Parts: sequence; C-alpha cells; structure tokens
Amino acid sequence: MLLQLLLLLLLLLLLLLLLLLLLLLLLLLLLLLLLLLLLLLLLLLLLLLLLLLLLLLLLLLLLLLLLLLLLLLLLLLLLLLLLLLLLLLLLLLLLLLPLLLLLLLLLLLLLLLHLLLLLLLLLLLLLLLLLLLLLLLLLLLLLLLLLLLLLLLLLLLLLLLLLLLLLLLLLLLLLLLLLLLLLLLLLLLLLLLLLLLLLLLLLLLFLLLLLLLL
Repeated sequence: MLLQLLLLLLLLLLLLLLLLLLLLLLLLLLLLLLLLLLLLLLLLLLLLLLLLLLLLLLLLLLLLLLLLLLLLLLLLLLLLLLLLLLLLLLLLLLLLLPLLLLLLLLLLLLLLLHLLLLLLLLLLLLLLLLLLLLLLLLLLLLLLLLLLLLLLLLLLLLLLLLLLLLLLLLLLLLLLLLLLLLLLLLLLLLLLLLLLLLLLLLLLLFLLLLLLLL
C-alpha cells in the first residue's frame, strides 16, 4: 500500500511537471511569434527608410538642377548686359571720334572758344571712363556669381554625402538589430528542443510508473 501511494504521488508530480513544461513551451512559442513580428516590423522600417532616403536624394537633385538653371539665367542676363554696354561704348566711340576731330579743328581755328572745347573734351573723357568702370563692375559681378555657383554646388555635395552617411548608419543599426533578433530566435529554439526532450523523458517515466502500478 505504501508503495502504491508513493507511486501515485510520483505520478502526480510527473503530471505537474508535464503541465509546467507544456506551459513553458507555450510561452516560448509566444516569444518566438513576438520576435518574428518584430523582425517583420524592422524589415518594414528598413524599406520605409530606404524609400525616404531615395525621395530625399531626388529632391536634392531637383533643387540642384533648379539652382543651376537660375544661375545660368543670371549669367546669360549679365552677358547680355555686357554686350549691350560694349555696343554702346562702340557707338559712343564711333560718334565721338568725329566730334573729337571737329573739336580739335575748332580748337585750332577758334582760339577764343578754347576753354569751352577743353571742358567738352574733359566731359567726353569722363563718360568714357564711366563706361569702362561699368564694364569692370559687370565683370566683377560675373566672377562673384560664378564663385557663388561653385559654393552652392559644394554645399549640395556635402549635404548629399551627409545624407548618405546617415543612411548607412541607419542601415547598419537595423542590421545589428536583425542579427540580435536572429540570435534570440536561435536560443529560443534550442530551449524548445531541450524542453521537448524533458517532456519525452517525463513521459517515459510516467509510463514506467504506470507499468509498475499495474
């Protein structure tokens, strides 16, 4: 009788152990499912980040193109202004050369109007100097615009490089997270296998005890 009671107690303990192992298996399965869901979410986040980065790169390229077009239009306008000023200078020179010759003749012929003619000559020379100064200023503006264009291009290239570096860092972080999750999955699978083996052993013990009772 005592042996039978002990065997019954052992059977009850085995049953409890089996139930506990089953609960542990269920919990591990739930953890595995949660990890799989996390992996899927991380993959979706990776895809979204890649799409956002591609969109940012496209927007930056469009901005670059727009800036280049604007700068080219400004350069064309300045070139047109320079050409117009050169044409005006040439016309003034063509008009002033005969006038200068006439003034020289009048100076030779009319000594009384000497001072007036000198003043006119000085005014003409001043006009020529002003036109030359305007041409120089326009050339300086062209050079400044070219320098600004180069600086803008350099800044945009730096921004693109920074964005690419950020993208690479994000991708590396996500890959590390994926690797960690995969390692956790492997560990959980190993635990599941061990628990299954324990279940099998307990079942065998349970069967042996039943046979002994019988």
